Amino acid sequence: MQTASIIQLKTSRVVAFGEDRHVIKTEFKDRCFIFQSFGHRLNDYGEIEILATVSFLADSGKGNAAEWEPKYGPIQMWTECEASWVGDGDRKPRSHWHFACVQDNPGDWSQLSVERERLKEMLVAGDIDGVFSVLLRWADSRREPNEST
Repeated sequence: MQTASIIQLKTSRVVAFGEDRHVIKTEFKDRCFIFQSFGHRLNDYGEIEILATVSFLADSGKGNAAEWEPKYGPIQMWTECEASWVGDGDRKPRSHWHFACVQDNPGDWSQLSVERERLKEMLVAGDIDGVFSVLLRWADSRREPNEST
């Protein structure tokens, strides 16, 4: 028999992301955050549809983070950097809702790991702690860029 449990969240706040967008940043537990952003569009009937995006992010505390957005797929690794960072091919840093600037490393993600770690199944079962345990392991691993496995 399945039993429901209540999730106790530490804090939630609205934070700016860029000049015209805000996200809800919820601290699930130490170093683990749930981000929610909302857009909208008019549907064929002239009604406003809310477009919600949810993201789970684990912060290593050492300038690395692992993030999974179920809507888009892969685990993404983010490395915090200064606004003056320049990568290969003159890539510039990009803004992110957790760090002010992150390196734009195109190969720093893994779709296979989502499947191997069974993140979707954990989420459907309500195992948020399980999702974050995987992401914390990734964030703490300090994986080398371009290891897209």
